[in-house]
Amino acid sequence: MASRLLDLDFINSIRGKKFHLIESQAEGFYPHRDSSKNPVSNYYRHIFGSGGQRPEDEFVVMKGVKFRKNSHKDSSWLKIEELVQKNLIVISEEKFELVENCGFSSPSQALSIMSCNNLSAFIVWRDEHNKTIKKLEDEYNHRNITPQEPGQEEPIQRFHQRVNQEINVKSELLSAFENRISTISTEEKEDIVKRRIGQDILREHLIGTQKKCLLTGIRNKDLLRVSHIKPWAQCESTSTRLDPDNCLLLSALWDAAFDRGLITFSQEGTLKFSQDITEELDKLGSCNEHISFDNIIDMDNHLEHLRWHRENIFRGDAP
Repeated sequence: MASRLLDLDFINSIRGKKFHLIESQAEGFYPHRDSSKNPVSNYYRHIFGSGGQRPEDEFVVMKGVKFRKNSHKDSSWLKIEELVQKNLIVISEEKFELVENCGFSSPSQALSIMSCNNLSAFIVWRDEHNKTIKKLEDEYNHRNITPQEPGQEEPIQRFHQRVNQEINVKSELLSAFENRISTISTEEKEDIVKRRIGQDILREHLIGTQKKCLLTGIRNKDLLRVSHIKPWAQCESTSTRLDPDNCLLLSALWDAAFDRGLITFSQEGTLKFSQDITEELDKLGSCNEHISFDNIIDMDNHLEHLRWHRENIFRGDAP
């Protein structure tokens, strides 16, 4: 009789408690070691012998139950024959009648004998409040399962912990933001605004002239960035900051790599990689090995900016 094994601690918590089958006179219980706590003191014990059975799972059916003979010789038939031989089943016409207080290996075996079917017993046997064994088990687990070691927490507890962690992280980020804002002077705030406006103007110009990322050919405007060759903060004048020859139009990934000095370009426009990124090259995707110098207004000025980047930003030997 295939059945799901219940946790023994849970079974111990419901020993001696009556369960019933809807639309049937059948009642049953898990026997308690202290017979005075059982609905009946004496019953016919189940003989355990087949593999997979546990004596702790024994389930006693109290009231005499009548059920139809099963013509199909399935696994339940062996148990029926055993009960007949022990005079625990009385044969009358087309029905079997089970004697009172008969022990089975589990609620599932008892149910399969009476119904001639392998049903899920734990969602059929119910207590006086009409709660199934499965429902009672779920409630028991919810109340009693406690974490034994890190990572073994009960699902509800883990959920609340995660929510609290997220709230704390967001609160810390908001606090850090407000602290950072409070330390920025009026002049710095004005500079940030000017930088944003200037970058927007440059971006519109470069998208209009260069049309696409110089390395990948990506044309999606949402993915394109203006990469200052000489960083905005290190430019000596506003004219240098807004100089198109001090800029490259790159997609977001390559813009970050250029900005951090992981890549640079030679005087011929050849792409060069820093040793700090060589292990990640296969993840960067395909790209051009050279950039175009088309649309450059002042070539000498542009090449001078590239030289400055190689010597001051690039994380490697200047090519």
